[in-house]
Amino acid sequence: MNKYSAFGLDIWSEFELDELTPRKSTAPDVTISNGPIHFDLSKGIRLFQDVYFIKQNNIFLLHVKDIALYEVCNGNRITIQTLNNSFLDEFKIFLYGTCFNSLLLQREIVSLHGAGIVKDGKVSLFIGDSGKGKSTLTTYFIQHGYSFLADDVLPLKLCDDNQIQAGSSVGIVKLWEDSLNEFGLVKNEGAQIRTDVEKFRYVFPNSLTEGYFPISKIFILNWSDVDDGFDIQKLSSIEAIFYLREHVYRPQFITESEEYSHMMKLIISAVQQTEIFSINGKRSFDNLNTIKNRL
Repeated sequence: MNKYSAFGLDIWSEFELDELTPRKSTAPDVTISNGPIHFDLSKGIRLFQDVYFIKQNNIFLLHVKDIALYEVCNGNRITIQTLNNSFLDEFKIFLYGTCFNSLLLQREIVSLHGAGIVKDGKVSLFIGDSGKGKSTLTTYFIQHGYSFLADDVLPLKLCDDNQIQAGSSVGIVKLWEDSLNEFGLVKNEGAQIRTDVEKFRYVFPNSLTEGYFPISKIFILNWSDVDDGFDIQKLSSIEAIFYLREHVYRPQFITESEEYSHMMKLIISAVQQTEIFSINGKRSFDNLNTIKNRL
């Protein structure tokens, strides 16, 4: 049995998951095993092309055509059935993203679609849609002395004293090829996340900081490729609640009233306890230093 840690959890896995941090533990929070899974496609809800899910109480099922079937149960167990000899590369992307997000929801941990960096025990978060540059910003800050917390799935939880904290995920960053070139990083063989997506996994050795930490600032990435200036504006509470709600990871999985109430409690706590800004204007590498100075 392979033993790891990720998302603040001790994980025992029948699969080798090299991107996770090895960890010696006496008992697992989560087990990952290989086994047969029944998925009735007639009951599946389309997530995106060739990907369907079923959610029933505390069981989550995922069907990814030609890659794998996944079953997530009770916040402590993931079963995987690989398809057509698919193994590791594409299979891991859905495990680390959609499946662990669902497992965290079962443990009352809501995730944002974002990235996080750490310095001096304080976290700064970058939230935005796919393609907005979350991973690019993360890579820039890693190269400027910050530690890496999360990319893509960004867990949030309330502590016993009601302090909102952000948690670590998996020690990989997913970058487009032009970003790899800009940062002088070498594209590793087999690192393409999916055969139909020109995006690549990059592992920064020893850069991941594990655990949950207080949030210092949150930045919403509203910039674009249009050259109409550049600024960083502090958001009102109403604006901040709207943007955080819009960037919950896989919001269609939050189907129960209790889940929705818990999600909104987390979001409101984040707005009350944290400064939240919108980054507007032209997206460019030249503006990354301006963002760094605002941290």
